[in-house]
Amino acid sequence: MKKVENDSQPFISYIIPIFVLPILASFVGLVFYGILSSFDGVNFGSMYGYRRTK
Repeated sequence: MKKVENDSQPFISYIIPIFVLPILASFVGLVFYGILSSFDGVNFGSMYGYRRTK
């Protein structure tokens, strides 16, 4: 019998996003957090239990 190779699955296109997308998503999240926390009067630390002191 002739050996049949499965070349129909491009595995590299599944492996690369597994490593790239979490890094990209965390970077985008930090950028959005930085933009939103730059507004004065919005306390984003309150979700972590921190209290703003004046």
